[in-house]
Amino acid sequence: MSEKNREAGILTLNEIRELFLSRNLEKNWSGNTTHYLINAIACTTGMRKGEIQALKWNAINDTYIDVVASWDRKYGDVRPKHNSKRHVPLLPTIHDLLISIKQTDSNDEYVF
Repeated sequence: MSEKNREAGILTLNEIRELFLSRNLEKNWSGNTTHYLINAIACTTGMRKGEIQALKWNAINDTYIDVVASWDRKYGDVRPKHNSKRHVPLLPTIHDLLISIKQTDSNDEYVF
């Protein structure tokens, strides 16, 4: 018997706003700032999962992120897909949250 699956769609702009409003952190993310930040970075920058996994503190600037690496399970840090080193804009609210979770002074440690 085949099962009818609901068609997967994309979030509307209003749904995205509600998902990432900081006042909804507890409701939507169970208060998990790390999961919130990972998803907010992906949504607002277009960074790939491996690029976020390889993100180090020294790549975070006040207004942008330097995407210079991606994470590979087998090889660790590797060059990004298509060797696409680039600067991606960083929203001030996300920058401030990132800085608030920083627990070390070492800039070459991984963020997540």
